[in-house]
Amino acid sequence: LDKNGAVVNENYEKFSFFPAERRNIDLPKAVFLHDPTRLLPNARAILSEAGVQIADRLEPGVLCLTSVMDEKLLHFVDRGGTALLIAVDRTSLPRTTSGLASLSRDKNGWWGDWCSGLTWFQPEGALPSGPWASLPQIKQFDFTFRNIVPRRVLVGWDAEQDSQDILAGLFLGWIGFPAAFAAGFRYGEGKVLCTTFELMRSARPDPVSIVLLGDLLNYADSPAFAPKKTALMERIELSHVVVPTGEDGGATWRYSTTDPVSGWLDIGFDDSAWKKGKSGFGRGLSQVTSRTKWNSTDIWLRLVVDIPEGGISRASLRYFHDDDLEIFVNGEPLLTRSGFTTEYEDLSLAPDQTSLFRPGKNVIAIHCLNVTGPQFVDIGLTAELTNTVSPPSVNTDLDPALTQQNPAADSTQVAERQEGELQLTGSGSP
Repeated sequence: LDKNGAVVNENYEKFSFFPAERRNIDLPKAVFLHDPTRLLPNARAILSEAGVQIADRLEPGVLCLTSVMDEKLLHFVDRGGTALLIAVDRTSLPRTTSGLASLSRDKNGWWGDWCSGLTWFQPEGALPSGPWASLPQIKQFDFTFRNIVPRRVLVGWDAEQDSQDILAGLFLGWIGFPAAFAAGFRYGEGKVLCTTFELMRSARPDPVSIVLLGDLLNYADSPAFAPKKTALMERIELSHVVVPTGEDGGATWRYSTTDPVSGWLDIGFDDSAWKKGKSGFGRGLSQVTSRTKWNSTDIWLRLVVDIPEGGISRASLRYFHDDDLEIFVNGEPLLTRSGFTTEYEDLSLAPDQTSLFRPGKNVIAIHCLNVTGPQFVDIGLTAELTNTVSPPSVNTDLDPALTQQNPAADSTQVAERQEGELQLTGSGSP
């Protein structure tokens, strides 16, 4: 106010209040906590403090709160069970034929900024029977939600065909790179509600976390949650390592840091003058192993692999790149990714990509460009052979046992990546 009492400027602040009793989660069923890898810290204590009855066994008639869709959980859902999956890790959704995955928001610019990203909630979810029934508002993803901000997104749901099953999500710019924060699917006779909201991170001090956890548990178990999407969760097990990543000792590649002459993509190219080095290649990243130092702007790599007679029936590519990546097989493009990853990614190759590998000698060629900051490149390839008489050979300079199994691609059962879902847009490293 000025000296005459006239308003000079004004501002406002919004506050959300929840009655103390809302810390109690009223559920008609007991909840079985399935968290074998301990991704949900203090979840059992949090549920108990909220008055939730904890079940000792995963059996018909209970509701499951889980951090991973493993065999035990799939069996439960297949026989009619209901689960709330808090997918806060890339292993939360297994590598299956469904194409569903939990991905880091570091990709595709999914963190957005003040003008390029929009987070949304399905409006019908605010109804008394909906998943957002107790939230003070869902029109803006404001500081009310600061303690549950997702670090990951869900992909594998079609933005148009599965729109009714996507309960919350985001998109960038002019409806680009859509992804989900909460979505449902059916498997067998049961149903699963997935979310990447960080409900356990601050559940004790933050009322929104515990209130939303209660709403999602109740919604998952209600008739209102009736997803139409059916997921085929057949696991993809690939038994042979064609190319090991640096995680498993690496392969010995030929490499050059100067622009090669034409023909470098071809199997007959003479790369004898190129240097030899173990993968991965790079510097400056603590989460990966740089077995060969790479500190130039570009690097070109070649590796010849031998595929037995009969060829490959299925294959999965595992890769880490910082920054832009191009992969070729026998001179044909296999994969192009711009920007950078912050963890290894896995891509189940489509039939036309798998067919690039033919019986006999094949050359895998890579070009990686570092734009700025740390740099790294590494790939691996696992496959199922049409003729499984003997595993494919590759120059690994390792114990032969390392070429029999790839724990990173099999036992951890990481999420399947579909072509086109990971078109990265970043131009450099943080």
